[in-house]
Amino acid sequence: MIGKAKSNRSLSATISYNLKEGASFIYQNKLDGIDINDHWLQMEDLQKCYQGRSGQLTIHAVLSPGIEDGLKLSQEKWSEMARKYLLKMNLTDHQTIGFLHEDREHRHLHLIINKVNSGSLKLYHDSYIGKKTQKAADQIASEMNLVRAREIMFQRRLRAINEEDLGTPLQPKVPAGNGIKLKMKLILEDVIKTKYADAEAFFLALEKRNLVIHRYKNSQTKELRGYGIELGGCILDASAIGRKYSLRALGLQPATIRINNTKSNCRTDIGQLVILKSKKGKKILEELASNYSICKESLKDERIIMLQKDNYYYLAIQNDSKGYTLYNTYSKKYEGEKDITTIFIDAKYQTIIVQDLFGYLRWKQEHKNEKFNFLIINSPANKEKLSEKLTRLPLQKIMIALISQPGSELVNKIIWDYIKQVFLGEPHAYKRQSGFSTIEFSKKLSASNSHSELEDEQKPEIRQANRIK
Repeated sequence: MIGKAKSNRSLSATISYNLKEGASFIYQNKLDGIDINDHWLQMEDLQKCYQGRSGQLTIHAVLSPGIEDGLKLSQEKWSEMARKYLLKMNLTDHQTIGFLHEDREHRHLHLIINKVNSGSLKLYHDSYIGKKTQKAADQIASEMNLVRAREIMFQRRLRAINEEDLGTPLQPKVPAGNGIKLKMKLILEDVIKTKYADAEAFFLALEKRNLVIHRYKNSQTKELRGYGIELGGCILDASAIGRKYSLRALGLQPATIRINNTKSNCRTDIGQLVILKSKKGKKILEELASNYSICKESLKDERIIMLQKDNYYYLAIQNDSKGYTLYNTYSKKYEGEKDITTIFIDAKYQTIIVQDLFGYLRWKQEHKNEKFNFLIINSPANKEKLSEKLTRLPLQKIMIALISQPGSELVNKIIWDYIKQVFLGEPHAYKRQSGFSTIEFSKKLSASNSHSELEDEQKPEIRQANRIK
């Protein structure tokens, strides 16, 4: 839920705006009468009693739940939301009227609040009223089991990360218009179809398309750090047009991160990846994990590393090729070669296939007293690397467990479909368990794959020799 608020000079203008078509008067506080005109007059009279200098005597607040939440709320719930807001903002002694706006698909509540206290005639101090309102809205959403604004933001970031990881958008994006930014983007899309030896060759190709290039260099080392594009007098940084157009994303900036592949000694050159020591950074990463319902105790797992690069903090896990997958609130990055992560204890234990380190931690957290082997995919691009190891495992001991998280739908589908294709068999019944979508395979491979070790249960010595190492 989103909350906004500001102080206004004109009570009349604020009330008039809320008397438009599609608005319903649903709430009042510290006011007598049943007619909106009576309330209007009482609020004006109280403001005339104020002897101070302030000219802004009215607060206009808006509480906006998610579209689906707004449609299911009754009038009593909207009134409850208004009461909770006044209580959390210490405004219960202030005259208030509330309007429910239904002129759009997105229903939302408008509150018009008299800043003059009805008892003491003192003025309410509205410092940082916008930030305080959003904090109150977040608390109200939590108490009323509504979607919080931070959850929506997290889902959007998760979708963006998955888009970048897959290399294709989860949903088709329709151009909003023919603005300068769109023109720049279209030119860049066409130019990057060609591979370039270095950044200067890339810049030359852009200049041939009538773009002016602005090179950004380190003031001391003169090293090229990035670039901007000018078109029609408008200058935009490449990263502002899209992260995929940065020099690093295009492979035109020399890689400077060199990782020592041991957890105890990840420190490299100054400004590179280092073991995180900042308490603030650890708290940020713990909050990131909490978005996936992972407690901070689970982050003590020996395979999870907290790293820092410049002012950015990352949760990291090492893969089978000694590379790393890095996660923070805004992005997902890779250092070294992309690969899956194999955690193998013993062939007698079940092998759980999870999407990423969050799926791994979530599963371990919910099955504390059990032992499992894990195959962590890390990226949908690694799905083919699963094939060799999957066909060496007993089919009956494999389970796919993907987190049912908004923003991960397409990634999950890609992984499901690929693994089922590898097995060429029908999985056991689909089922859910505490936030996971899981499939347990119980049938053997079809006759077309009868040469597989998985189908030959009479040769334990072969299966033993081909265990995952």
